[in-house]
This record gives sequence, C-alpha cells and structure tokens, in this order.
Amino acid sequence: MARAHFWTHLIDDDGSPIKYATINVYTAGTTSPAYVFLEEIGGLPINDLPQTKSNFQGRIDFWIGDISEDRGYSKDQKFKFYYEKGSESGTIDYITILPISPQAVETTTTTWISAAPSGYWAECSHYLNNQTPLVQCWNLSTAQVEEPTKIETPNPNVVRVYFPLNIYKYVVTIVG
Repeated sequence: MARAHFWTHLIDDDGSPIKYATINVYTAGTTSPAYVFLEEIGGLPINDLPQTKSNFQGRIDFWIGDISEDRGYSKDQKFKFYYEKGSESGTIDYITILPISPQAVETTTTTWISAAPSGYWAECSHYLNNQTPLVQCWNLSTAQVEEPTKIETPNPNVVRVYFPLNIYKYVVTIVG
C-alpha cells in the first residue's frame, strides 16, 4: 500500500491564509468526487463532498491511494481541486498529485535557496495569470515533502517559500 501526500497552503492575493475553506477533490475534468484519505496509514477512502477543510493556517492535507489501495488511482490520474470560503472560491484542474518517488515529479520550477535575515528562501516565478498557486516542496536529501516555515507572494507572479534549514536540495513545485 502506498499513498501520495498532498498538502498546500491556501493564500489570498495579499498572502493571507484562507482559513477553514471547504475542499472538494474531483477527478480531473469532471464533477465526479475523488476518493481521498485523511490519514497516511489506515482509515477509509472518502468521496463525500467536501472531503476536508483548510485549517486556521490555510493548510490542507490529504492522501491519494495508488492502485494497490481500495479506491486507489494510477500514477497518471490527474485531479481537480475546488475550495470555497464565503464569497471566495477557486478551481484548479488537471493537478498531478505528487507520486511517492520525487524522481517521477514534473516540476515547473527548480531553484537554489538564498540566505536572508528571516531564513532561507526560494523565490519562484510562475505564469498563472495572477491566480494563487498551490506550492509543494521536496527535500531531495530525504526524499520527503517538506513544509516551509512561510509562503509569501511578493507580487502576483512570484512565490517566496521560506525554509527552516540551509538545505540546497529542494525542488519547489508550483501547480496551477
């Protein structure tokens, strides 16, 4: 059994977290709810909408099972992500949920980490027409998804991701 962990922080155009937003996950290009797990190990796959919510920091966590799991998916399956909080909502379609191995990840941005007084950071540009992107960071030294200490949007097409350690082997993936 293997599950791919998907996590991100929802942030608005000002870089503030979108707290307690409902999260619907569908198979790409459809309105068919996808099966997700809320735990890395154990638990049952759920597809009742909404499958989860962002927390007080705007963080979202869920796992997608591979084909060895009940209601799992092939690594080629893409997903649609919809969030809603009051009058604010957004959809990003055709997301690749990161596979278990980082070698198989298609990244849109790979960058070195720069030192700053507030921590080590990666500044990544993207072309999502002023949309708020989903950001994931792989620490290639440990082959694990790593949570940044902070995410900022200094301008509409740049994401600045801060890390707690000076590790020069991060891959930052921006999904749109």
